[in-house]
Amino acid sequence: MFYRKSLAVKERAKKLVALDDFSGGMNGVSGAFSAACADVCFNTEGNYGALRQGLGFDKPRLGASVFFSDAKSMACLTLDFGGGKRQYIAVVSPSGGLELYPADNPEEAVSVCGTTGNVQMMPYDYGGKRCLLFCDGSGLRLYDGANVTDCGAAIAPGSMAVYYERIFGVSAGDDRKALFSKELDPTDWTEDYSGGGYVTPMDGFGGIKALASFDDRLYLFGENAIAEAEAKAPQDDFSVKRVFAAGCGTVPGTVKVCGGGVYFLSDDGICVFDGNGVERVADLGGRITVRGDENACVYRGSYYLACRVDFGDGKRVLCEKSDYRNNALIKVSQGGSVSVSRGMDISCMSAADRLYFVSGGKIGEVTDSGCWFGAPLPKAWRTAESDLGILGKKTVTAVNVYSRRALTVKIIADGREYSLDISGGKDYRRFKTSVTGSLFRFELCTDAAEPLVVKPVFEVSYGGEEL
Repeated sequence: MFYRKSLAVKERAKKLVALDDFSGGMNGVSGAFSAACADVCFNTEGNYGALRQGLGFDKPRLGASVFFSDAKSMACLTLDFGGGKRQYIAVVSPSGGLELYPADNPEEAVSVCGTTGNVQMMPYDYGGKRCLLFCDGSGLRLYDGANVTDCGAAIAPGSMAVYYERIFGVSAGDDRKALFSKELDPTDWTEDYSGGGYVTPMDGFGGIKALASFDDRLYLFGENAIAEAEAKAPQDDFSVKRVFAAGCGTVPGTVKVCGGGVYFLSDDGICVFDGNGVERVADLGGRITVRGDENACVYRGSYYLACRVDFGDGKRVLCEKSDYRNNALIKVSQGGSVSVSRGMDISCMSAADRLYFVSGGKIGEVTDSGCWFGAPLPKAWRTAESDLGILGKKTVTAVNVYSRRALTVKIIADGREYSLDISGGKDYRRFKTSVTGSLFRFELCTDAAEPLVVKPVFEVSYGGEEL
C-alpha cells in the first residue's frame, strides 16, 4: 500500500504589538510607528499609559445669571480704579465696543469706548491706580475708571511689552523700530533724553514681529533672528546688545513667556527661546499651517496655541464642517507632553484663575470635561503606518483591550480598513480578527464621555511557509 508523505509546514511565528503609553501625543517623528506618539490624535490625553478624554470647552462658570455680549476678543485683567483691586473680563464686541465685566459681579458691566481693528489690552500702574492700557488701530489709549486718554503713540496692536516701567511697541509706520514711552508714563512718547524714543536692530534684521520681556531682558523677535535690547536707564545707553540666529520665522500673536523661556510659533513648528538659543518643542509632523490667525496664551505653566492643523484623515470635526480659520488648540506642558484638541475655531484666549476663549463670537472656558458646550467631543488616536518590524505578509489575529466606554478599533492593512465595534466593559477582553496585509496602522475612536482605554495589544502571526 502506498502512503503519501505530508509536506512539513513551518509553524507560524507570533508577535504582540502593544499600545501601552500614549504620552507623546502628536509630537513624534513623522511616519515613525510608536506606542507613545500618534501620527494623528485629537481630544485625548495619554498620561499613565491609558487613553483618556482631553480638554473640554464650556460656558464660563461665573453664575447662572451671567450673560456676556457677543465678543470679537477678550482679556482677563486685574484693575484698580480707586476702590480696590478687582478682576475684570474686558470684552470687545463685534462692532468694536469695549466693555468691562467685574468677575465678582458681571452685571456691573461698564462701557468704555469704541475700538477699531485688533485690540491688545494690559494693566498698567499709573497715577496711583492700576489702569487699563489698550492698543488698537487708532493707537494707544489709557482708561482710569472714569476717562479715556489718548497716549499719542502709533504702535502696532499686539506688540506691546512692559520693560522697566516703560511701554515698548513696534512702530505702526516702520516695523524696524521699537518705540518706547517715558518711564512710568505711558502717555509721554516724546523723543528726548527724559522722555521716549526708539531702538532699532542692525541692518539685515528686517521687521520686528514681536517683543517680549523675559529674564530681566527685552527681546525683539524678527523673521529669522532674535535681538536682545539694552534698554535700562540711562536712556542714552539704549541699544541692541546682541543678536541670536533663530533659523525660523516668528508668527505675531503667538510669542508668550512661559516657564523658563519664550514660546512662539514659527514656520518650523512651536519653538522656545531660553535666552541663549532656539529649540523646537513640537511640530505635529509638519501639519501646522500658518495663516496669520494664530493666537496663544499661557495658563498654569502650559503654553496654549490656537492654530490650523491639517490632520490628513479626511474627517470633518465640528468647525471643520463649515468655514473656519483655526481648528485646533495645542497644549504644550512644561514636561514636554503635547496634546491636541480639534474642532474649535478659537480667535482669542486669555487667562487669570481660569482660561477663557472666544469662538464663533461666544466666550467660553477651557475645562476638563472633554465636551464642547455639553456634548462629548469625538476622540481619536491613530498610529503611523508600519510593517511592524516584519517583512512581507502577516495577519492580525486578535485584539486585546480594556475599554470603559464604547470604542471602535480600526485596523488598516495596505489601505483597507477593518472596524471592530466594542461595547464598554469592566474586564480586559480578547476579540478575534483576521486582517492580512504588509503595512498596518491602528486607530482607536470614540465619541463617548469619559473614556478609558488601557493597553490595546494586537496579536500578529506571520511565516509558516511549506518546507
